Amino acid sequence: MRRPVIAIDGPAGSGKSTVAKLVAQRLGFLYIDTGAMYRALTLKALRIKEDLNDEAKLGALARTTEIKLEQAGSSLKVYLDGEDVTSEIRSPEVTNNVKYIARAKPVRECMVAKQRKLGITKNDYVLSLGEGSGATSRLLAKLIGCKVTGIDINPNQIITAKECAVLHGVQDRVEYYEQDVEELSLKKKDFTKAICNEAAAHWPDKGSAFKRINEHLKKGARIGFNEWLKGDNGTLNNAYKLIPEFTPLYKKGIWFQEDLDTYKELLERAGFKVLEAEDCTDSIDIKIRAKLMASPEQWNTYVSIMGNKAMEIGRNYYAGMLKTHYDFLRYGVIIAEKK
Repeated sequence: MRRPVIAIDGPAGSGKSTVAKLVAQRLGFLYIDTGAMYRALTLKALRIKEDLNDEAKLGALARTTEIKLEQAGSSLKVYLDGEDVTSEIRSPEVTNNVKYIARAKPVRECMVAKQRKLGITKNDYVLSLGEGSGATSRLLAKLIGCKVTGIDINPNQIITAKECAVLHGVQDRVEYYEQDVEELSLKKKDFTKAICNEAAAHWPDKGSAFKRINEHLKKGARIGFNEWLKGDNGTLNNAYKLIPEFTPLYKKGIWFQEDLDTYKELLERAGFKVLEAEDCTDSIDIKIRAKLMASPEQWNTYVSIMGNKAMEIGRNYYAGMLKTHYDFLRYGVIIAEKK
């Protein structure tokens, strides 16, 4: 069953945001601050000196921009293309110019589409596939408060995920199992959501995997894929032989990429209805090129975690990946629902 959407309107200063936050907390819904989303896009437009009167360009900017809202206790964090801009979007410059963004019809249409995709709440029980070291599950458990079961085939990753869950204080909301998704077999068969972040590209038999996943979901449950797809001239296995800059980034022979049409066909066969399948290579390509051009100050967060060579390592990685785009790697987002 589709979750209800509650919209609250009223004049400026009437307490709309305050009421909306209280209602969301009481009902366990996600509070979507649409004003914050418009402010984030305004910030980006100001940074790149975009013409604020050109609605077509603003619409194109909105379609290639990633804006995430994450609940952090009683507050809401806003991320612009992965950067925390919660404080920066409240600057006088953004406040004085957000009206240009909000009134642009192409921007509004894009923003509404983005808001509709924000669906996981604290009442969901999420199955996370190809969990790795547990970053996805920890993020969901910590920021949203839902319960998550993570699956990974690598026993070392499972050990790391469990240890990190304790360090982050979310061990009561996450659990991990060492399993091959193509042979998935859990006691729980009523997950309300499932996510797969860049893992299905490593599954040789996706048809079997999708059938197994379907068996573990409630009817009407949704699954989302953020996936690496086959390129126009092959997979990343081919890039390994032809692009020297890519060779040191990943192991050889681990890629089983498919195109969007194949994903849709296999999901339908497995008992899913595909709601959305979008190639987002252009937007990812733009974001990676922007990261290569980022100033040293914008790398500070990574340096604090990875050390002084973080910027060099990151730029080498992005430069190598860019050379694979389109020919050997495309990116896609797929959302499906169990029939």
